[in-house]
Amino acid sequence: MRYFAQRLNEAAGVKVSGSEVVYAGNPELGAAIEKIVKREYRQRAHISVGAAPYFEMFAEEVKAREGASCVVNDGARVFDPRDIANWQRVDLGNTSNAFRYQRGDVVSVHLRNLNGTKYSLKGFVNLIGADVGHVAPEKPFAPSHRCIEEIVRDAAMANGISVVVGCEYGLHARPASMFVKLASNFDCDVYVQSGNKKVSGKSIMGMITLEVVKGAIINLSAEGDDASECLKALKELVESEEFKSMKC
Repeated sequence: MRYFAQRLNEAAGVKVSGSEVVYAGNPELGAAIEKIVKREYRQRAHISVGAAPYFEMFAEEVKAREGASCVVNDGARVFDPRDIANWQRVDLGNTSNAFRYQRGDVVSVHLRNLNGTKYSLKGFVNLIGADVGHVAPEKPFAPSHRCIEEIVRDAAMANGISVVVGCEYGLHARPASMFVKLASNFDCDVYVQSGNKKVSGKSIMGMITLEVVKGAIINLSAEGDDASECLKALKELVESEEFKSMKC
């Protein structure tokens, strides 16, 4: 969950506390979560909960995979499956129905290996039910069934961040050139918006036509596998003293 929290913070500016993020009714947050799990968690399984799910055993199996990051998405929240409390109902008064998920409910399990680990979802996801999408081994997943989280996904939107331009003479040719050079090192598409005008962050002429002055706020957005890393690097560049001190 720590890895997911870091990515969510980078992509959507959401501070994650505890071991779950509820996004029901928040399509923008849902879209950010969807993009992270699709891009970062290359092993996925879509599980139809069975008649007798072993949630406790499942939680223990995830705990045993030290070094990996695993999250579960149910279309309204994403959570750390190691914490059995996340599987339980808020209202535990009904002891015969202590868990949130019942037979036929669909949840998506996502796993990413970190620091050289080589764990697989195979062999333990069936503890909670039947795999209706088939485990995707370390590659983008294209399920034959519409994933439950896709139902709540808003239109695909690039994640954006806002930065203040501190260059004495605004975003003129020299800083624009430095910006474009850095942006071009990444594979993702980069966009810069000022007011109602939006241009490619990999075009010097486009950048200059924005006519950004000192103190103006611009929005940086990107789409692609390395979008988060790109936005982070561009933000650091714009806020650097070297960038701010550039003259004509």
